[in-house]
Amino acid sequence: LLTTGILAGLIAALFRYRTREIKRSYKLQLVDSELTALRSQMNPHFIANSLAAIQGNIYKQDKEKSVTYLSKFAKLMRFILESSREKEVMLEKEIISLTNYLDLQKLLLEEKLTYQINIAKDLNVDEYKIPPMLIQPFVENAIVHGIELKIKPGNVLLEFKKEKENLKVIIQDDGLG
Repeated sequence: LLTTGILAGLIAALFRYRTREIKRSYKLQLVDSELTALRSQMNPHFIANSLAAIQGNIYKQDKEKSVTYLSKFAKLMRFILESSREKEVMLEKEIISLTNYLDLQKLLLEEKLTYQINIAKDLNVDEYKIPPMLIQPFVENAIVHGIELKIKPGNVLLEFKKEKENLKVIIQDDGLG
């Protein structure tokens, strides 16, 4: 009877240990998946170039510009980190993130980029939720394949409209791509 109790206790302890190990492994895989998704959402070159451009303004002793762009970069990174765990974010937050992203791109392209964001009057940005970072890769594509290739300054236009019950997003550029 004592041997059976010890054996049952050992089996229970082994079962608890194995369950903890499986949970820990699952959590590590989940964290790794989240990091992979996060890395794929934002071009690593953009991040490095943004920091280099901010650093350049610091060296030039342009304090106002340095602080402004560092603040925008921090807000963008915070949005990316916070939203990486969310399936959906409010459209308003996505637009703020896009504004910060475009402002940083303007810094990188040394004012070669202008942009405009138009939101239809009948569109309530608090009504719509979208997957985070859904629009940014398309905007990045417009800049990289359109505006950066131009000799003269280029413009990116983002329009947010309501079409019946749907959200319509239009991204236009006057670039070469």
